[in-house]
Amino acid sequence: MILKQIDSYSYGNRLRSLPATAKCGFAAALLLLAYLAGPAEQAAIVAWLFSWTVIRAGIGARFYAAALGSVLGFYLLSLPALLVEVMPEGAAAISGAAIRVDIGHWQLVVTDEGGWLAVRLMFRILACSSCFLFVILTTPMADLFHVLRKLRVPQLVLEIMQIMYRFLFLLLQTAVELYMAQRARGGYRGAKRTIADTATLAARLFSRTMSRYEGWTRGLRARGFEDELRLAPAEPGTVPARLRIEAWMGIAILTLTALTLPGGWLS
Repeated sequence: MILKQIDSYSYGNRLRSLPATAKCGFAAALLLLAYLAGPAEQAAIVAWLFSWTVIRAGIGARFYAAALGSVLGFYLLSLPALLVEVMPEGAAAISGAAIRVDIGHWQLVVTDEGGWLAVRLMFRILACSSCFLFVILTTPMADLFHVLRKLRVPQLVLEIMQIMYRFLFLLLQTAVELYMAQRARGGYRGAKRTIADTATLAARLFSRTMSRYEGWTRGLRARGFEDELRLAPAEPGTVPARLRIEAWMGIAILTLTALTLPGGWLS
């Protein structure tokens, strides 16, 4: 269902008419800044892209927060590996540990350096994810295929991507249909029954999806398919002067800030 909601937002947002190349170029420039700049600039990128994606494009704030929250959840799962170090007894005093827990002859240690690294990584992840979400939620996949073609991505790779994208929806629809049919027959009641029904769904899902794939293949051949899946023509569009000026000024200010602030590239 999340996939369908993303697809719906990409076609129904208020920035849909802007050229896909302009949106991708804007996001790519901010992605480079988000990767190289410090936490202050990264926080500014998160806030700025929130205004573009939620306020300007009209993407639901709850959905956007949930998307960023899921990314943050994966970060939190990896946080213990970033923060906690295992050291022999007595080594923590040498390393300057901020937090220390003794377990036998070993110590679990959290250093100031590790904490600062975790904070910087969090801001970088949020900023980079905001760039990707801006493109995903405001640009339909069909337009992204045109951008990839302009970037000289091989035709074979593009066709594989188109087929995979189509079958994501086909797989989702088939899974929902099978699940609803099982529920109507009294399935998924109790832990043991749920495990058995899930295994049955997985087996039937594969066979049903392959059957639909064969039907889709026969349909392509019947329509005279000849070695290339053609894209629908891209809709022409222009970027309003106000948005263009804001984008260039924002990127320039962020770059200048990253160059001059303490801890920046030139400091």
